[in-house]
Amino acid sequence: MVNGIERLARARATLMQVEASSGVRSHYVQSIDKAVFPPGVYHVPLGIEGLVYSLTRVMTPDMWGVLVGVPDVGWEAAASGMHLDISRMVTVPRLSIDPAKTVGILVEGFDAVALGDLDFSVSVRRSLAARGRMMERFLLTSNPWVGISKPFPIPMKLDADSNAASRLSVFESGDAV
Repeated sequence: MVNGIERLARARATLMQVEASSGVRSHYVQSIDKAVFPPGVYHVPLGIEGLVYSLTRVMTPDMWGVLVGVPDVGWEAAASGMHLDISRMVTVPRLSIDPAKTVGILVEGFDAVALGDLDFSVSVRRSLAARGRMMERFLLTSNPWVGISKPFPIPMKLDADSNAASRLSVFESGDAV
């Protein structure tokens, strides 16, 4: 006889298969197939919108993420329009003291690290990438790291219905740009 827990587990597995085959994702269960999309270094187009979108694609409910070097993010749009769990996000808007060391520490402490327009030398990029790979982290950059990062797949139109992507770039006071 099948109990309720087993039925629920089967129902969730079926739902995940249907979501995967149709390209639709639940707003509440945000997981990825790590065999297809493993942790690593990815460059993300479309600026803040692309970084937030990529965070929603790589973060599972038990993961923590950090957005670094992006001073003005519209968190309400990220949460409501793109379904990013902002309760598991930290932001470091500006790096002033030893950015490479700071990002290295963040890679050790967070599952997904999204980097804005930060200028690192090739050797620092390699070091950060190696640390991220070793710890199985997602390192998402707004610019390609030649020879290190892979392109992150992003649809051209992120959110046609609510236009959330256009609301992501706002001042910390909440006034739209």
